[in-house]
Amino acid sequence: MKILFAIFVSAPLSLFACPDLAGRYLECRPTTGHSTGSRDMIVSQSFEDGVTTYVASAINSQSNERETATYKADGIKTEEVIIDPDNGKRTHLSTLISCENDKLIIDISFFSDDIKFGFSKVSVYKEGKQLIIESHSGDETQEGSDKEICE
Repeated sequence: MKILFAIFVSAPLSLFACPDLAGRYLECRPTTGHSTGSRDMIVSQSFEDGVTTYVASAINSQSNERETATYKADGIKTEEVIIDPDNGKRTHLSTLISCENDKLIIDISFFSDDIKFGFSKVSVYKEGKQLIIESHSGDETQEGSDKEICE
Protein backbone atom coordinates (compact mmCIF):
# COMPACT_ATOMS: atom_id res chain seq x y z
CA MET A 1 0.00 0.00 0.00
CA LYS A 2 2.86 2.40 0.81
CA ILE A 3 4.42 1.76 -2.61
CA LEU A 4 1.17 2.57 -4.44
CA PHE A 5 0.81 5.79 -2.42
CA ALA A 6 4.43 6.76 -3.22
CA ILE A 7 3.85 6.23 -6.95
CA PHE A 8 0.63 8.27 -6.82
CA VAL A 9 2.25 11.14 -4.92
CA SER A 10 5.32 11.25 -7.17
CA ALA A 11 3.34 11.22 -10.45
CA PRO A 12 3.28 14.58 -12.23
CA LEU A 13 0.11 16.58 -11.66
CA SER A 14 -0.33 17.19 -15.39
CA LEU A 15 -0.88 13.46 -15.83
CA PHE A 16 -4.14 13.83 -13.93
CA ALA A 17 -5.04 17.32 -15.17
CA CYS A 18 -5.36 16.67 -18.93
CA PRO A 19 -8.42 14.85 -20.23
CA ASP A 20 -8.45 11.78 -22.44
CA LEU A 21 -9.78 13.20 -25.72
CA ALA A 22 -8.46 10.47 -28.02
CA GLY A 23 -10.90 8.98 -30.47
CA ARG A 24 -12.56 9.19 -33.84
CA TYR A 25 -15.60 11.39 -34.28
CA LEU A 26 -17.57 11.06 -37.52
CA GLU A 27 -19.23 14.48 -37.42
CA CYS A 28 -18.81 17.74 -35.49
CA ARG A 29 -21.97 19.85 -35.60
CA PRO A 30 -22.11 23.50 -34.53
CA THR A 31 -24.98 24.26 -32.18
CA THR A 32 -25.04 28.02 -32.85
CA GLY A 33 -24.51 28.24 -36.60
CA HIS A 34 -21.37 30.37 -36.25
CA SER A 35 -19.09 27.70 -37.74
CA THR A 36 -19.30 25.22 -40.57
CA GLY A 37 -18.36 22.14 -38.55
CA SER A 38 -16.17 19.26 -39.61
CA ARG A 39 -16.22 15.52 -40.19
CA ASP A 40 -14.00 12.51 -39.66
CA MET A 41 -12.14 14.08 -36.73
CA ILE A 42 -9.33 11.96 -35.32
CA VAL A 43 -7.75 12.98 -32.02
CA SER A 44 -4.64 11.27 -30.70
CA GLN A 45 -2.65 12.16 -27.64
CA SER A 46 0.67 11.32 -26.10
CA PHE A 47 2.34 11.97 -22.77
CA GLU A 48 6.07 12.64 -22.66
CA ASP A 49 8.30 14.42 -20.16
CA GLY A 50 5.29 15.49 -18.09
CA VAL A 51 3.45 17.10 -21.02
CA THR A 52 0.31 15.94 -22.84
CA THR A 53 0.30 16.62 -26.58
CA TYR A 54 -2.84 16.35 -28.71
CA VAL A 55 -2.96 15.96 -32.50
CA ALA A 56 -6.34 16.68 -34.08
CA SER A 57 -7.12 16.04 -37.74
CA ALA A 58 -10.49 16.68 -39.41
CA ILE A 59 -12.08 17.43 -42.76
CA ASN A 60 -13.35 21.01 -42.89
CA SER A 61 -17.00 20.85 -43.99
CA GLN A 62 -16.71 24.04 -46.03
CA SER A 63 -13.43 23.44 -47.90
CA ASN A 64 -13.51 19.62 -47.84
CA GLU A 65 -9.80 19.69 -46.98
CA ARG A 66 -8.21 17.76 -44.13
CA GLU A 67 -6.66 20.06 -41.54
CA THR A 68 -4.29 18.95 -38.78
CA ALA A 69 -3.20 20.82 -35.66
CA THR A 70 -0.95 19.94 -32.73
CA TYR A 71 -1.59 21.24 -29.21
CA LYS A 72 1.13 20.88 -26.59
CA ALA A 73 -0.55 21.41 -23.19
CA ASP A 74 2.59 22.55 -21.36
CA GLY A 75 1.22 25.74 -19.81
CA ILE A 76 3.99 27.81 -21.41
CA LYS A 77 3.01 30.99 -23.27
CA THR A 78 4.38 31.16 -26.82
CA GLU A 79 4.73 34.20 -29.03
CA GLU A 80 4.44 34.26 -32.81
CA VAL A 81 4.49 37.01 -35.42
CA ILE A 82 2.40 36.73 -38.57
CA ILE A 83 3.06 39.10 -41.46
CA ASP A 84 0.25 39.81 -43.91
CA PRO A 85 1.76 39.24 -47.39
CA ASP A 86 -0.57 41.81 -48.95
CA ASN A 87 0.18 44.82 -46.75
CA GLY A 88 3.13 43.80 -44.55
CA LYS A 89 1.14 44.38 -41.35
CA ARG A 90 2.50 42.44 -38.37
CA THR A 91 0.19 40.66 -35.96
CA HIS A 92 1.55 39.18 -32.75
CA LEU A 93 -0.10 36.06 -31.34
CA SER A 94 0.30 35.04 -27.73
CA THR A 95 -0.83 31.44 -27.13
CA LEU A 96 -1.18 29.50 -23.89
CA ILE A 97 -2.27 25.85 -24.01
CA SER A 98 -3.01 24.08 -20.75
CA CYS A 99 -5.38 21.71 -19.01
CA GLU A 100 -7.68 22.56 -16.13
CA ASN A 101 -10.79 20.99 -14.67
CA ASP A 102 -10.52 18.02 -17.08
CA LYS A 103 -10.54 20.34 -20.13
CA LEU A 104 -7.98 21.26 -22.76
CA ILE A 105 -7.79 25.08 -22.81
CA ILE A 106 -6.39 27.02 -25.79
CA ASP A 107 -6.08 30.74 -25.06
CA ILE A 108 -4.91 33.09 -27.85
CA SER A 109 -4.51 36.87 -27.75
CA PHE A 110 -3.91 39.03 -30.84
CA PHE A 111 -1.79 42.19 -30.68
CA SER A 112 -0.84 44.94 -33.12
CA ASP A 113 1.71 47.54 -32.02
CA ASP A 114 1.49 46.13 -28.46
CA ILE A 115 -2.27 46.81 -28.33
CA LYS A 116 -4.52 43.82 -27.80
CA PHE A 117 -7.22 43.78 -30.48
CA GLY A 118 -8.66 40.29 -30.23
CA PHE A 119 -8.84 37.03 -28.35
CA SER A 120 -9.99 33.44 -28.69
CA LYS A 121 -10.47 30.94 -25.88
CA VAL A 122 -11.34 27.33 -26.70
CA SER A 123 -12.25 24.60 -24.21
CA VAL A 124 -12.28 20.97 -25.34
CA TYR A 125 -13.65 18.16 -23.20
CA LYS A 126 -15.66 14.95 -23.28
CA GLU A 127 -19.19 14.30 -22.09
CA GLY A 128 -19.73 10.56 -22.35
CA LYS A 129 -18.67 9.61 -25.87
CA GLN A 130 -19.17 13.14 -27.24
CA LEU A 131 -16.30 15.57 -27.76
CA ILE A 132 -17.39 19.12 -26.92
CA ILE A 133 -15.60 22.17 -28.36
CA GLU A 134 -16.64 25.50 -26.85
CA SER A 135 -15.14 28.73 -28.13
CA HIS A 136 -15.44 32.34 -27.14
CA SER A 137 -13.77 35.02 -29.25
CA GLY A 138 -13.92 38.70 -29.95
CA ASP A 139 -12.28 41.93 -30.89
CA GLU A 140 -12.66 45.57 -29.88
CA THR A 141 -16.18 45.77 -31.34
CA GLN A 142 -17.88 42.42 -30.73
CA GLU A 143 -17.73 39.05 -28.98
CA GLY A 144 -19.27 35.70 -29.79
CA SER A 145 -19.47 32.11 -28.61
CA ASP A 146 -19.83 28.81 -30.40
CA LYS A 147 -20.19 25.18 -29.42
CA GLU A 148 -19.59 22.08 -31.50
CA ILE A 149 -20.62 18.56 -30.56
CA CYS A 150 -18.60 15.75 -32.11
CA GLU A 151 -19.94 12.18 -32.20
